[in-house]
Order: sequence, then C-alpha cells, then structure tokens
Amino acid sequence: MKLYYMCLLALTYYSDSVSWKQQQQQQRQNNSMYRHMRQECSMLGVCIIPLLTVTMYPATIHKQLLLWSCCSLIMYFLNVQQWLAIDKYRKILSANYYKFLCVVYTYLWIWCRQRSELGSSNVLWNLCFYMLIFELLLISFPNTFTYSDHCVLSQMICMMIFICRSQLQSTVPWDFTNREYIYRQHSVVIWVITWYLSCVVIPLSNTRGYMFCTFIIGNILGGYLFGSMTWVMQWIGSFFVDVLWAHVYVLLYWVLILVIGFLAMKRVTTQHKLIIIRKYFHIWCLFLFLPWMSPIGTNANANVNANANHNNQHFTEFLSLAFICACGIFIIFESIRLNDLCHLQLSCAIEQYMKGFTDEKDGGVLILTHVWLLIGCAIPLWLTLLKGITPLIFGQVFYFVYITVGLVVLGMGDSAAAIYGTKYGVHKWFQGTNKSVEGTLAAIFSCGAFYAFLYFLFSPFLLQSHGYTVVSMPKVITALIKTLITTFVLEGLTKQIDNLYLPLFACLCLDLSISDRLAY
Repeated sequence: MKLYYMCLLALTYYSDSVSWKQQQQQQRQNNSMYRHMRQECSMLGVCIIPLLTVTMYPATIHKQLLLWSCCSLIMYFLNVQQWLAIDKYRKILSANYYKFLCVVYTYLWIWCRQRSELGSSNVLWNLCFYMLIFELLLISFPNTFTYSDHCVLSQMICMMIFICRSQLQSTVPWDFTNREYIYRQHSVVIWVITWYLSCVVIPLSNTRGYMFCTFIIGNILGGYLFGSMTWVMQWIGSFFVDVLWAHVYVLLYWVLILVIGFLAMKRVTTQHKLIIIRKYFHIWCLFLFLPWMSPIGTNANANVNANANHNNQHFTEFLSLAFICACGIFIIFESIRLNDLCHLQLSCAIEQYMKGFTDEKDGGVLILTHVWLLIGCAIPLWLTLLKGITPLIFGQVFYFVYITVGLVVLGMGDSAAAIYGTKYGVHKWFQGTNKSVEGTLAAIFSCGAFYAFLYFLFSPFLLQSHGYTVVSMPKVITALIKTLITTFVLEGLTKQIDNLYLPLFACLCLDLSISDRLAY
C-alpha cells in the first residue's frame, strides 16, 4: 500500500514539472478556453487531500476516500483533455464530458449500493458538493486559482462538510419528540439561512453599506434571540475562565509582536526586493505562533491544574480558534477591499497596502496570500485535532515536529530558499523559473538546523515521559529528513501556492513515514 502512495507522489512531481511547459504554451496561445482559469495542471491538488485523510479514519471511510480520489482523477484527466482541444470543439467536448461524468457517477452509485458498508450516500454527496463548489469557484473568481488550487479548495470544503456531518450524527441526540431540541435546531437553521441569503444579497445590492450593517446587527440580535449566539459566546468564554487568564497573556503577546512587526515592516519595504519582503511575513508568523506551539508554551498552559492532558487539548483548541478568527478578519478586509461595503473609503487604502506585497500568483480577483499563510501555519494544528495526535500517544518529540512543521517549513525554509536563492542561486530547476537548486538546499539545511536548535533548546521538556509512544527518536529523525527533502524538492518544482501546498505535503510525508495504519 505504501508503494501505491509513493507512486502517486512521484506522479505529482512529474505533473508539476510538466506544468512549467504548459504555462509557457499558455503565454503563446491565448485562446478563450483559458479565460477563467490559470492552466497549471498539477495532479498534486487532486491527490493530496484524499491521501492526507486516508490515515485519519477507519477502513470503511478509507475506502470511501479512495473512491473519491479515483473520481477526482477521472475529472482531472477529462479536464486536461478538454483544455487540449481546439476552442471551436469546446461545446461538443463539454457536453460529452458531463454525459460521461453522469455515467461514471451512476455506475459508482450502483456499485456502492451493492456494498452498503461503503456508505453510498456519503460518496455521492461528496462528489456532488465537489462538482458544485468547483464550478462556483471557477465562475466567481476568474483568473485567481489554478486547476490544482480549485481541486484543493473544493476538496477541503467537502472534507469540512463531511467531518461536520459525521460529528453531528455521532454527537447530536436525534430526539424529534423533545421540544427544546426542535427549538434549537430551528434556530440554527434560521441563522444559517440568514447568513447564506446575506452573502447572496449584499454583493447584488446598490446600498451595500446599509445592507452590510443590517446584516451584522440582524445576525447578532437574531443569534441571541434564538439562542445560537449564546452557545458560541459560552464556548469562547470558556477559554478565558478555565485556565486562569493564561490565554489573555497569549493575546497580549500577539498584540505586542504585531505592533513591533508593523513598525519593522515600514523600514524593510524600502530596502529589499519584493520576494524577500514577502518572506518577512513568514518570519513574523514564526515569532507569533512558535512560542505557543513549543513544549514550554503548551506545558505552561497545561500545568495550571492537575488535569494537564485536558488543558493541553483545550489550549490547542484555543490556538485553532485564534487562527480561524484571524483568517475571518483577513477575509472581511478582503471583502471591504473588493466592495467597500461600509462606504468609508477603506478599499483604496487596503488596495494600496496590499498591492505592495503581491506577485504574479495574486493577479486574479482575490488577494489571498496572507490568508494562505495563516492556513498553512494552522493546517498541522488542525490535523492533530482531527487525527488525535497527542503527546500521550505519539510522544512529545513527534507531536512537536508535527504541530510545528507548517511554521518551520514556511517561516524558516521557504524564507531561506527565497533569500539565499535570490542572492546566490545559479542553477535553476527549469528554464523560465526563478527557483534554484541552491535555494532548495538552503531551505533543507536551514530547517534541519532550526529543528536541531529547537531540540537542544527544549530538550528538558521534549524528553519528559508521556505514557507509551509509537514513534521512537530515530524514526522521528528519519521521517523529518525525508519530509524536508521531498517537501522542498516539490517547492522547487511546483507553480502552485507554496503557503498552502507545502504544509499539506509535509504532513502527508510525515504520515507516510511513520503511520503503520497505511499498511491495511
């Protein structure tokens, strides 16, 4: 089974190398079929989410995800065939494409019905959501994402819906005779419908500022009225009550680092190239989040009382909530930049500030580099919550490596590759690319040296006994070396969003290196 996954990873390397040639052909052939999507056709976006989630669930859902991966591959090759066709035959190919997809889905549905243990409804719903979200992203945000980016975003959203649905089915008591249960479920449904309608109505309205304010006030009052907002506020308030204000100190530290970072960026922007300036944000995130993902940060918050394991999980959830809130704030600012919803002339100021840090990957409607950076730093943290990776089971060393791999790869490795490659890079990976072999080697060695420094710095905490462990120290070192080499080779080959793909790929490589569950 591991050989199967390794073959797929090798195929992604090949597809990324081919995407450079496709980009050069796209510049020479500006046909109408390329208007709505950048053409880089990497198989990495199709495979990485199903492969990453294979190690997360038991064998029953494992088969569903493999089936989902096969369907994604079918859609990938059909789209590539459509792109390679001449523009005048595009309508014919599109019709045949959707007819063939209907046949494939019908066959898969019948096949799943004959094997009820696979859960045919889950597979069918995931495929339908995948097609719907893919088309919505393609139409709503032209020239913003590559095909691989569309696949990753669509699959991540489908995965989130699938996990939420599974969690609700296992935790919510489906007691339709209970009046309180029905009342609360209706309140949630009304609140969700209000949010959905507002997202549709506000962009179409000429009085966007009035609609935006009405939307915010109506949702807050409606949330309190129906009781939905109180659940959210109680959950958020628990982070500041249960741990004796430890999280307040974390917030104060973040505010201090943000202020220092903004003051420092004013000097940096006038002294360096754009590619180096962008990497200062990566180093900024390293200072923001690494102290609280380190053993000192987790132990300081876990030892507030005797229940250390519970508080460690609680603090991890707090960090996850902080990442989500930060992403939400950035998305709100991006909405203001596009529409100026509040009529406060903020869009011009935000546009002027953001344009100073954009490159060719931000040439579409949206500017989401900062959002991808936050999501990339948070992906390993979210996966530890989903997979149940804790120091008690996997050991403190592996837990520390896994939870910080996104921060180190982006904050240290990607920054070192850009800075060293810009100054000393001679041997390019491909003709027409700025990425050099020297930058890749600098990234690998810098991350390895940084992890060695962190190990010696935190060794008293990392070597503490936390029950039994399935990952020994030599195995962690071997897995880390393999992960750094394969991740930064991919960074040199790919044309996709580094801030999103590198953490995903690094977590996948760690799973492939240490997980024994891949053998079934």
